[in-house]
Amino acid sequence: MKRLFVLILAVLFIIPVTLAIAETTLESTKLGDVNGDFSIDEYDYILVKRHHFETRTLVGNEYLRADVNRDQAVDTYDYILIRRHYFETFKIEGDIQTLPEESVSSAPEIESSLPEEDSSLPEEDSSLPEEDSSLPEEDSSLPEESDTSSPSEPVDPNEQITVQLTAGSQSTTIMAANTAALQKAVDEASANGGGTLYIPAGTYYFSSQGSNKRGNEEFVCMPKDNVTIIGAGKETVLQPVGRSSGGLDMFYFNEYADSGFTNPQYLVNADFYDFIIDGALANADRYTSAGKGFMINLYKDCDWRNVIVKNTDGTGFGMDCPINCTIIDCKAYNCGKLATTASVGASGFGIGTGYSENETLIIKNCYAEGNKKFGVFFEHQGRFCGGKYYTAKSMESLVVDGCTAKNNYIDFGGELAVDVTFKNCTVPYGSTSYNKISFTHHSIRCNVENMNVECRFDDVTDASADYYDAVYWAVNVGLTTGIGNNLFGVDDGSTHGQMITFLYRALGYPGELKLTNKGESAFYENALAWAVKNNVAESSTDMTEALTKEELIEYIWKFEGSPEISGSYSQSINWAISEGLIDEAPSGNASRTDVVKILYDYLGE
Repeated sequence: MKRLFVLILAVLFIIPVTLAIAETTLESTKLGDVNGDFSIDEYDYILVKRHHFETRTLVGNEYLRADVNRDQAVDTYDYILIRRHYFETFKIEGDIQTLPEESVSSAPEIESSLPEEDSSLPEEDSSLPEEDSSLPEEDSSLPEESDTSSPSEPVDPNEQITVQLTAGSQSTTIMAANTAALQKAVDEASANGGGTLYIPAGTYYFSSQGSNKRGNEEFVCMPKDNVTIIGAGKETVLQPVGRSSGGLDMFYFNEYADSGFTNPQYLVNADFYDFIIDGALANADRYTSAGKGFMINLYKDCDWRNVIVKNTDGTGFGMDCPINCTIIDCKAYNCGKLATTASVGASGFGIGTGYSENETLIIKNCYAEGNKKFGVFFEHQGRFCGGKYYTAKSMESLVVDGCTAKNNYIDFGGELAVDVTFKNCTVPYGSTSYNKISFTHHSIRCNVENMNVECRFDDVTDASADYYDAVYWAVNVGLTTGIGNNLFGVDDGSTHGQMITFLYRALGYPGELKLTNKGESAFYENALAWAVKNNVAESSTDMTEALTKEELIEYIWKFEGSPEISGSYSQSINWAISEGLIDEAPSGNASRTDVVKILYDYLGE
């Protein structure tokens, strides 16, 4: 018995010591892992953001792990480091003592709502992506340490204000009162430095509070800095109601345009979690691109999580020029209901860019189905004004990660999209989209990585065919979605225009920025301009002419820099044989499968 007692004492002593050692090790080797789950992810990012904006205080081990630069304080420096790590512009490794000595010019956004920051911080601070909107603001159910399961209660009831709205009534008086009550709650919270507004379960109807300053767009609520709006998940439904001349938005913020493009005011630290916007009862007399779930222009440090937008006249999530923002676990259905496939906007997630070169956004684990134009797309706003008000030539980081789109006119892509990456996204088998991946209107620097477009062409079914893998690789990197009628066109010949276009797309659209709303005069226009400038093609070449297999090899050889390789054939053929792309000199015309197979062997994984 005595030995048992001693053993128990030893165990009781060893366990705390072991845990303390493990904790110490974790603190020193997992800097930035605020909640202690052995990864630095959106949960850590949101926790530090809350601490940064003084809506939640980190204590104990959370505080120790958040002190990335080990200066005995969790401050703006640590926030920047964790933010950079999450948005993959910097990597936290081990015990970081100081901020990297790198500088990126800050964007011209207004910072009045942000806490005062150390003047010694790099200028890039305001431009880097803030945390992941995927987490509810101030969620008391967010685990303090290791449990990162999705919280069911987004906000601690002791830290939120319930908005007094009336559910279930479309009475004109009630709808007007709901609109006034929501705006009043937002205004008061913002005036008090910010806060969290909670809308309980129920369906709430709202009328328009009037038009914007330009008189061309109506809206229900204007969000304000530092105010979070949350609901009870799918049980909270917000429905704007009424007919308007040009569209009724649920949430609207656009001081830049409303001021005649003289006041580039950003919406800062406004978050939205856990509710539905249903635009079925809001109808415009004509399509103007308005009538959105969210119409927001210039926004910073704003996050969306678990929000559904459906049945809107215009785009569901129509937000332009983000800095440090995230859209996580959100869905868009049947948006753009008043538009046609030729309309601008009218998409599930439509992100405008182009005001600041520091624009950064992550759209992660979102879903878009049945939207009139795109599921998820980007467009530089300079296309609508010739670059007069939106002049940024590059964007910091615009990433769509792990999203799914189906049955949209085009599932993923952009029109004058710039510096966009789509990765790990899926187009499920049977999507009725006209095009799965498409970038037009002079899009540049658009990358498609590790996509899963689950299509199967009726003429590409033999997995043993030497072109089988190449065809589906071409689909997944956005080179083509076939010739229609569920056919790839295995036996169809290729033209010079198709060849350089496929090569151009495979390289990530390496063109030059052209701020115009005029689309390409021919599908190969941008590719040809790039190819001529880089000595890959001759301007005099007829792009509609049939392509021979030797000419196909010559294009790749020229792109490689025209290396001089001796041998029995032309230098281009000698080079291709030496590289293992072909076994012998080819003859005859090139088919579409010849083109994608050469590109796959040359560029594919």
